Amino acid sequence: MSGESDREEVSEWAFSIIDDDHTYVDDHTYVDDQVTWKILQCLGAVDLPDIDRDFLYGKEDFESWLEELN
Repeated sequence: MSGESDREEVSEWAFSIIDDDHTYVDDHTYVDDQVTWKILQCLGAVDLPDIDRDFLYGKEDFESWLEELN
């Protein structure tokens, strides 16, 4: 296995975190860092197509998000 995920898997994972953040039970995931929250929201849309290119977000966006998180 390459250790890579496809866009659909990334989107599903991000939405699972977003959905879990709003579930107020003892074992939920809570994201209080605004940069992380913004990037999770973008990752939820990484599999969406764009009008003039294959996807809404490209490699440059991923690199920018990684830089922001570091």
